[in-house]
Amino acid sequence: MADIATDVGSEGLAGLFEADTEPRDGKTVYEVGYHLLPSLGAQEVEAWVREFSKFISEQGASLVGEKMPEKIDLAYPIYRRADGKFKGVTEAHFGWVAFELSPSAVHAVQAFMETNKSVLRFIVVRTSAEEVRAVMEGKMVMPKAQSSSEAIAAPKRAEEQSGTVSEADIDKAIASIDEN
Repeated sequence: MADIATDVGSEGLAGLFEADTEPRDGKTVYEVGYHLLPSLGAQEVEAWVREFSKFISEQGASLVGEKMPEKIDLAYPIYRRADGKFKGVTEAHFGWVAFELSPSAVHAVQAFMETNKSVLRFIVVRTSAEEVRAVMEGKMVMPKAQSSSEAIAAPKRAEEQSGTVSEADIDKAIASIDEN
């Protein structure tokens, strides 16, 4: 299954998602969310984060915010080829980093993520420094569903408030449906 970040095509990632703020000094704020393989140990995860941070710095990025990876259960298995067979991965190390970078350099970040064997899945989006700061300060909290079925449940309709309906009105409504 491909990620949105790898399905963008020749236009690339610049402008994929609109943000509320304009680029500053020719740079745009990007956020990379990623899942690393669950088989990585704590030291390997830290080494990967250092390697990625060094890479984006070499591209001219300045850090806006980040969340160090932590191991989480995935909502659904992600299948990956291992030893010639597809294997379902049900947990991963999830982290994100936000940085300012010129739109022309974001392709190198995408290529780094695509070719890194420790990366299970990733996405690159355009955001704003204000949104990142709000998340970092805890001002923006995403509601958590109590269960996965609640997360995908259809929204509940409000109970209709109406008077009584006569059989004649019902017959007219049915007849109008039959006519269409």
